[in-house]
Amino acid sequence: SFTDQTGRGGFKGALEIEVSKRLRGMIEKNFSLTEDVALEVEYAITDAVSIRATRDERGDLGAELEMRFKF
Repeated sequence: SFTDQTGRGGFKGALEIEVSKRLRGMIEKNFSLTEDVALEVEYAITDAVSIRATRDERGDLGAELEMRFKF
């Protein structure tokens, strides 16, 4: 997908890949700025638990563990 965010950094492109039902990744690049590429990988451990690792344009790393409960 491509987006034009005038005033917010310009032209961005994103490529999202679904490897399987449980594993997906995304790569995002801003073509107007000299910032690096943003990456995101998500893996569903079970239907109720998933883990996500990210690296943003500035190079900051992050991780999330998500658990969903049904009541």
